[in-house]
Amino acid sequence: MSNLTVDTLTNQDTQLCKAWVNFDGTGTVAIRNSYNVSSITDRGTGSYTVNVTVPFSSADFAAVGISRITVGGDVGLALSSSSPTTTSSVKVGNATSTGSGRDTSDVYVACFGD
Repeated sequence: MSNLTVDTLTNQDTQLCKAWVNFDGTGTVAIRNSYNVSSITDRGTGSYTVNVTVPFSSADFAAVGISRITVGGDVGLALSSSSPTTTSSVKVGNATSTGSGRDTSDVYVACFGD
């Protein structure tokens, strides 16, 4: 058993996950579960926009993500390098080590900020 003692919590709003999503990025993109995410826009093979229901106060929030593949090859999830975020969306993409886009069945994105 462990005890946690906290005297003061500060910046609570910026330390909480304000939006997250678990979605299938193959075929017709489908959200499995989410918080504060209204939809996913499929922008082409391995490329998506995560749309947030309640916008952040600025586009300077932090977004992290990961994807998983179940068959052959390697793939990584990254934020888009061209205008990746607005206050209400973040662009993410899956790519193989050779740089080609790849749809994956398990994509997870979480956003932190205020």
